Amino acid sequence: MQAKIGIVVLLTFNGFLLHSAVLPALKKAGSILKLSFNLRMLALFSGALSGVSWFYAAMLGVGRPLAWKYSLVELLAAYPVLIVGGFAMMVLLTAWAKNKDAEGRTEQGTWDTRNAALAGW
Repeated sequence: MQAKIGIVVLLTFNGFLLHSAVLPALKKAGSILKLSFNLRMLALFSGALSGVSWFYAAMLGVGRPLAWKYSLVELLAAYPVLIVGGFAMMVLLTAWAKNKDAEGRTEQGTWDTRNAALAGW
C-alpha cells in the first residue's frame, strides 16, 4: 500500500509537470520531434515516468500477495530501473524517428531536383 501511495504522489507531481510545461510546448511545436532538445528530453522523461508508474501501480495491485513476502524496498527496487530503461528506449526511438524524418526530407529534395531537371528538358 505504501508503494502505491508513493507512486500515486509521484504521478500527481508528474501530471502537474505534463500539464504546465510539456503539453503547452507540444501544442506549440506540433510534434515531439520539433521540440528543443531540453524540452524533448523533459517530455520523454515525463512520459516514461508516467507509463512506467501506471504499469507498476497496476502490477502492485495484481501482485498483492507479494506485499506479505517482500519489503517496501524490495518491491520498489525495479521501479527506477524500469523508468531509466523506458526513458532510454524513448530517446532511442525518437532519435531513430528524427533520423528517418531527415532521410525522408533529403530523399524528397532529391526527387524534387530530378523532377525539375526533367521538366526543363
